[in-house]
Amino acid sequence: MSRQSSDREYHPVFGGFASGLAYRILEAGYRLQIPRMFAALLLISLSGIAIFFLTSWIAHLALRHWHESAIRREN
Repeated sequence: MSRQSSDREYHPVFGGFASGLAYRILEAGYRLQIPRMFAALLLISLSGIAIFFLTSWIAHLALRHWHESAIRREN
């Protein structure tokens, strides 16, 4: 039995076949595709910032009426 190699590897910890922005960053680094690597790095950074602001906004909407850290004080 011979095993054929393929470009797609299975990573059970990371949820399936190699895909996603983190995989693209690693793949571009190995293949010395520096512009692609920085484009993926920029996209993953912007995604992280967007997720942060989205969760902050959701927390503000959920907590603004009753949590003391969200209520403005009138001093």
